[in-house]
Amino acid sequence: MKGGINLDGLQVYEIGGIVLIRGRAYSKSEAEAAGRFAQSLGYSRVANLIQVVKPPDDVAIVRTAERELTIYRALEGCRFKVDSKLGVVRVAGTVQHDMQRDMALQIVRNIEGVRQVRAEELVRE
Repeated sequence: MKGGINLDGLQVYEIGGIVLIRGRAYSKSEAEAAGRFAQSLGYSRVANLIQVVKPPDDVAIVRTAERELTIYRALEGCRFKVDSKLGVVRVAGTVQHDMQRDMALQIVRNIEGVRQVRAEELVRE
């Protein structure tokens, strides 16, 4: 979002002259900043419906991803490096087949707290 505010799942609507803001923020101050930003754009009637949620546990996400990627036989012979920042997970490493790459990314997407998965340097040997 413009204004340097970090929101997840941002949705903004204008209905009958009222601006509705929906999404998730990791702190009350970020949620409040979104309302102030809308007002700074000239909107006087703002309904700030942003939920304040606990930030993802990046250490737990990485640990879970590393464990999950080692238990599937279809991924034997693959090497992965996993990193997470605020639930955005980067997966790098080598695979033997494209199907293994797709499978690994899907496994990581299904981990609780993961917001997005990026394949970085996930290449075939």
